[in-house]
Amino acid sequence: MKFYFSRKYLRRNLIFCVPFFLILGFQLFSGRLSSDSLLFLLAALVPLMAYFLWRKYPFAIIEGDVLSKNPIVPKRINLKEVLHIEKYAGNYIFRSANDKLTLDTAIICPADLLALNAELHRRSMVFSEV
Repeated sequence: MKFYFSRKYLRRNLIFCVPFFLILGFQLFSGRLSSDSLLFLLAALVPLMAYFLWRKYPFAIIEGDVLSKNPIVPKRINLKEVLHIEKYAGNYIFRSANDKLTLDTAIICPADLLALNAELHRRSMVFSEV
């Protein structure tokens, strides 16, 4: 089961690119390209590349009994070893004897968040409010 980033979170990255592209465009049309132009290009391209990367890759994956976050550099926790799940400040904090994994629920797609809650309830996992 895969959980993707919310569109609102992804759109924020695109909006962050716009001012840098505008500044770069003004410099290009005015003929005043300088070494700062390269920094503006870099500042505009990094969030744009992150947008396309995050559209393709899911935020979190449940495969079997393992919950992994960020498949590029994954952090994993075995759901059978989870002692309790805390809901705190919009985050799910999964704790086992050795590991801790935090999922930010604000950046998960709402439909996927419902599916995550259903999957956790199906596995009879207990939530504790902090």
